Amino acid sequence: MRVEDREEIRLAGGESPLASLRNGLEVSSSCWTVVRGGEVVAMFGVSGTKGDTGFPWMLASDALSSIRKSFLRESKDYVERMHEDYPKLTNFAWSKNTVHLQWLQWLGFFFLEPESYGESGELFIRFYKVKKNV
Repeated sequence: MRVEDREEIRLAGGESPLASLRNGLEVSSSCWTVVRGGEVVAMFGVSGTKGDTGFPWMLASDALSSIRKSFLRESKDYVERMHEDYPKLTNFAWSKNTVHLQWLQWLGFFFLEPESYGESGELFIRFYKVKKNV
């Protein structure tokens, strides 16, 4: 797992990276695993109240950078799939996890002002996206 992702987990609540992945799998209504050459590169999903708000999450390994272009191309489709069940998507990201923040911005998420979050009091940024009506 990326150093930034492990640190974000620690600062947000202190559980282990493995526990965080397991929790994500257990609570998510949809969850996906990105695999390259038999190696897990990333896991992501969404939980929440269907028909209302979903809470997307993602944890990745350093190998994600090796498939950056294809991941970027496909990730917008997965956000749209999340929007099928959840018109609103929101969660928090550690303010120093710049790779994730850049990715979220590229996906069209909006950001609120950083605020203290979790036991650490570190700055986290709430991100959100509302499904566009066609």
